[in-house]
Amino acid sequence: MMNEPLFSPVKKGKLFVVSAPAGCGKTTLVKKVLKAYPDHFSQSISYTTRGKRDAEQEGKDYFFVSKKTFLEKKEKGDFIETNKIFDHEYGTDSDQIKNLTLKGKNVILVIDIGGARELKKRLSACCIFISPPSKEELRRRLVSRGSETDSSLETRLGRACEEMEQAVWFDYNLVNDDLERAYQILVSILVAENHRNNNT
Repeated sequence: MMNEPLFSPVKKGKLFVVSAPAGCGKTTLVKKVLKAYPDHFSQSISYTTRGKRDAEQEGKDYFFVSKKTFLEKKEKGDFIETNKIFDHEYGTDSDQIKNLTLKGKNVILVIDIGGARELKKRLSACCIFISPPSKEELRRRLVSRGSETDSSLETRLGRACEEMEQAVWFDYNLVNDDLERAYQILVSILVAENHRNNNT
């Protein structure tokens, strides 16, 4: 691929954490990176107890498990971080990240802000926050998804405002006002961190 030489091989991969309020395009942006640079990036798939949405695939978007299974894995210490969002549990499998980085793969993890802070502290992850251009635009995007009730919409918007206040401690804060421009900026960040990782 023409864009492959942007990234140089590494002996040990780096962990990148991408967080954003719902509706900010984090999943779309990460999927574009994974499609463009499959030799350099892998996505760590989180476990969750929430139900699968129509467009989601088991083992590709999440591992969907029962609360009982999730708690058993948590008790065994399988997760490097866990979080509870809207009464649903989410967890990151520690062996999955370890195995990928040891193979020289950079790992991208899409998780909530609480989990991002934990991984930044424990694994020196590079944390990238995706912001909406405005609260009004975020509302429009959430409404257009057609999956929110009036009540859940207000809950998500309230949570989004709280999350955006915490963006200051992320390594990068990327505003997604245009998908292609945001993607190019994200790739630039990943290239810079890839080279930095090679030189340390």
